[in-house]
Amino acid sequence: MQRYDGMVKISTATVLAALLAAPAVAQAGTTGGVCGDVVSDDGLPVAGVTVKAESPSAEKTHATDSRGIFCFMSLAPDHYFILFNAEGFNSEAMHADVHADQNLWRHATLYRGLKSLPIFHPPPISMQPASYNAFMIQKLAPLGGSLDTIRGALEATPGVQLGGSPAPF
Repeated sequence: MQRYDGMVKISTATVLAALLAAPAVAQAGTTGGVCGDVVSDDGLPVAGVTVKAESPSAEKTHATDSRGIFCFMSLAPDHYFILFNAEGFNSEAMHADVHADQNLWRHATLYRGLKSLPIFHPPPISMQPASYNAFMIQKLAPLGGSLDTIRGALEATPGVQLGGSPAPF
């Protein structure tokens, strides 16, 4: 150090040494991130998948690159749902709890979707008329109601006939 008229001249090397010796001030981050990869059910990367990160505090959308990689940086800490959508694949969803100064990695597998749904044609139902006689109506009495009420309900039911021979039980 040299003195000139009451002033002190400090060399650049002295300043640099002082800065390096000073304790570092830690600056805490306020955001986190979620990155990951997306593959198909045969293990190959899927490019162009729309990946959406949704939470009460934020909503961001990206697409996977040619390697199936996506990355959301600078997400506010929150509970996120990560949604994956791609043409020809079933959608997928998962969650991620993002914390400040943390980066998460998520792996998603998309399964090929059905191109068309098979149509089920049930066999035709043939209704045979049901026949109830007095003995059978009495057996229904413990279910509730009077015999007249049960008889009235049966008469009002399409395909039910009253009468016939006694049941063999």
